[in-house]
Amino acid sequence: MSAAPGAATQRHLHASGLHAVSSALDDLHRDALRQAGAESTQVRLSVVNIVAACSDPARVPQAIDTVVAVAERHPARAIVISGDHTRPAMIESDIALRQSPAGGYVELVTIDVGGEPALHLTSIVQPLLIPDIPVQLWVVGASPLDQAFRPDAVALVDRLILDTDEYEDAAATLRLVSGALETYPALVVSDMTWERIRTWREGIAQAFNGPAMRPWLGRIIGVDIVSADVRAQAQSRLLAAWLASSLDWPHHAGPEVDLREVPVPGCVPGELVHVRIRCANGRHTARVDLRRRAGMLRISLDVDRGVDTTSVTLSPPEPEAMLLARLMAEVEDDDVYREAVAHVAEVVIDA
Repeated sequence: MSAAPGAATQRHLHASGLHAVSSALDDLHRDALRQAGAESTQVRLSVVNIVAACSDPARVPQAIDTVVAVAERHPARAIVISGDHTRPAMIESDIALRQSPAGGYVELVTIDVGGEPALHLTSIVQPLLIPDIPVQLWVVGASPLDQAFRPDAVALVDRLILDTDEYEDAAATLRLVSGALETYPALVVSDMTWERIRTWREGIAQAFNGPAMRPWLGRIIGVDIVSADVRAQAQSRLLAAWLASSLDWPHHAGPEVDLREVPVPGCVPGELVHVRIRCANGRHTARVDLRRRAGMLRISLDVDRGVDTTSVTLSPPEPEAMLLARLMAEVEDDDVYREAVAHVAEVVIDA
């Protein structure tokens, strides 16, 4: 990604206070329009506001790289903000305007906030947003969700993007998300973890799609979900909850779900590696097996102990920027995700 036409990357280091940050952005905006021969203030460089909220300073460089990559598809004003209320009160910023090879722009603002202002990030971000275009809030890493789910933040954003895979207590995090969706019915939440298990959900739906397998959906007696290295993380819980909500299992009375973990070199902890769905009808049995290996998902159907069909589909790991861009491009709220999250606490987990 290059600088604005005819100039090196314009950068204002350590602009203190919101007025200085806002003025610097206005200067960058005018300079870019002037160089492009478009003096009208109606010309927009950006089509979306991206706010990346970090609580861990070590995640800031990665967050910047990710939003810049996303902005190649969605010209954006990107605000990467790192807040820590335990440090001395201050606001420091780094501001730049960059142009992608396709001609789109990203207005990049990095803000470091300490002290009391870090408890009120919404009031810091709001004056820096371009009005009348969407606001996407990305909660980076395992940043606390209390500020993101505050009424002022919910009112400010059009979509909140998080990654439940990042949190150690997956069950508590998913319950928190479910509670927020219930409290704010209009809130749109997108989850990178949900997107990561899309291939698994599609594979299971495909396995039961034929007329011979469809009746077995009502005869599921157990589900075994195996993750890499750690048990009962967000991917396994979300998949189980999706099955429960899609198949309308009775609350706390559906088939038992056994969550296990195995060491898998090269896999991210918590990543799904094997799912088995067991069905029974009297003396007859059926089993659906999904295994992921080397970027492929292998799906096998076994009825009465005879393998009927086997299929393989691509399931490579995807970069964070690709997941973020795809979620940002979604137009409608994901009602299936809402239903799945609402069922997380109701799935019978075999301890």
